[in-house]
Amino acid sequence: MTICRRLVELMGGSIGVESTGENGSEFHVSLPFEIAPNAETVPAEPGVQNLREGPRLSILVVEDNPTNQKFIGALLRKTGHRVTCGNDGKQALEAWRSAHFDCILMDIQMPVMGGEEALKQIRNDESANGRHVPVIALTAHALKGDQERFLAQGFDGYLTKPLRIEKLIEQLNQLLPRH
Repeated sequence: MTICRRLVELMGGSIGVESTGENGSEFHVSLPFEIAPNAETVPAEPGVQNLREGPRLSILVVEDNPTNQKFIGALLRKTGHRVTCGNDGKQALEAWRSAHFDCILMDIQMPVMGGEEALKQIRNDESANGRHVPVIALTAHALKGDQERFLAQGFDGYLTKPLRIEKLIEQLNQLLPRH
């Protein structure tokens, strides 16, 4: 609660609580944000057009959070790509072994099998069959050295959460052919 209060105060807002004994507590946050006067005048995210210039891709999104799956899937589908979603590393392996994907966006911390273990098995399979798929780490791990650690493990790219569209597009454009 102290952390939440401090974050709200840093944004110029306030936080309050109403407690009713057996019914629990209700927390209220007030932040001084403004709504854009005309949503049509807000510029589009940079780089969105660049993604559409390349070929349509088949992308496997492996993420245990359903909201993140929907967000990433909708974003990629909106730009014309085919998206398959998986909830954990085991599902990622099953999907990868049964279909062709141009790229995999892989969460790191997931139930059943995490992204690091799934990547290890994908890379082992690739050494036997000669095929390579770019795998981008999608993670909340954003400390100094994390990116280098994931790239050293065999990930081809690294994105932190919350996911920023321009960073996703940048990674896809770097790792995949655009013609």
